[in-house]
Amino acid sequence: MKTLQWANSRRQFAQPIITRGLNVFVCAALVLSAPLHADNTSASPDANAFSPANTALFATNHMQQVKPEQTLVYAVQQTGSMVPSIQDTVTLKLAAAQAGHTEAHLEFMTGENHRWTPPFADPTGNPVLTLFLQSDIHEMERINGGQWRHFQKYIKFALEKADFSATSFEYAGQHYQGKKISIQPYLDDPEKSKFINPAFIKKQYEFILADELPGGIYKITTEVPGTSADQPVAHKELLLRAP
Repeated sequence: MKTLQWANSRRQFAQPIITRGLNVFVCAALVLSAPLHADNTSASPDANAFSPANTALFATNHMQQVKPEQTLVYAVQQTGSMVPSIQDTVTLKLAAAQAGHTEAHLEFMTGENHRWTPPFADPTGNPVLTLFLQSDIHEMERINGGQWRHFQKYIKFALEKADFSATSFEYAGQHYQGKKISIQPYLDDPEKSKFINPAFIKKQYEFILADELPGGIYKITTEVPGTSADQPVAHKELLLRAP
């Protein structure tokens, strides 16, 4: 069975996800212990410090603004010369459970793109983030060969030295102050010469977050640049829809 670990953790709680012919695990909760570094050898001066990017993505309560029985809908679009076109949705509903607990129920896309997931009990992190990254690394494995663990590892390394900045955006008629995280995980990958499709070495990831926003995540974008800005090799975007 495959286990996804988005950070070194003192404790990991995994729940199975079943897809067509594929059994994998995703982390339902992540507790970071020590940051990873691109060379995997040097340690942080403070062994218990989180990088700003890892803190924002994996050690923040994204669900604090989501009320029981509230539903969040994310639009998913994918275009590009080397990937299938997708226009779909990811739906997250926070349901009240027994004794004051909650469960997050997800519909991760629809039709032939659908991936079944179990409910997430008392979530604090937004499960959509973990599932998006899980889907991404398996797609990288399909397109470039190798193993999904390799692509996961370099995303983790990149998040320890990510570009982290303030940003702002409009959502549902309101102005939000947020955080923007940008990485290019594979530029420093010593195995990049083995990519079946070398264009993916330049793959970019961008996360836009806001604590005041329900679910904490406004947008996730991945892009593999093409010969021109309007003709990417692969572009995928997950965007929170206004209610």
